[in-house]
Amino acid sequence: MRPTLVALALALALVHSQGSALAQSAAKTARGTVTAMAADTVTVKVGTTDMTFTVDSKTNVVAAGGGTKERAAQAAGAPGPKLADVIKVGQPVSVRYTSTGTTNHASTITAVSSAGADPAAAKTSNGTVDARKPSGASSD
Repeated sequence: MRPTLVALALALALVHSQGSALAQSAAKTARGTVTAMAADTVTVKVGTTDMTFTVDSKTNVVAAGGGTKERAAQAAGAPGPKLADVIKVGQPVSVRYTSTGTTNHASTITAVSSAGADPAAAKTSNGTVDARKPSGASSD
């Protein structure tokens, strides 16, 4: 009986540690303004916090003119444009990333119109409807 309990405890510990690793690597989103860029990192001010993200050849960048710059780079023999050709310091972005330990890796960087809150959140409201009339109905 004792070996079964030890094996069960070890299995539960293994499942718990794998669950923690999966939770850490779940994709997250940050929205803010680019404050610095280097060859393999981009720093974004999110609220009052500067967040640094690693970037690599697997990082997708979505920005106006990005497709044109990618075609031009490929025509010149490069695999694609440099990050600084598409995203600029001071530009508002949304970054989809995963965390591994203390490292945040950007999977997608999207240029957005403002560094503010998520636009979907701005389209909500709270309140009570007193009366509803079908559209086109005349009021008395």
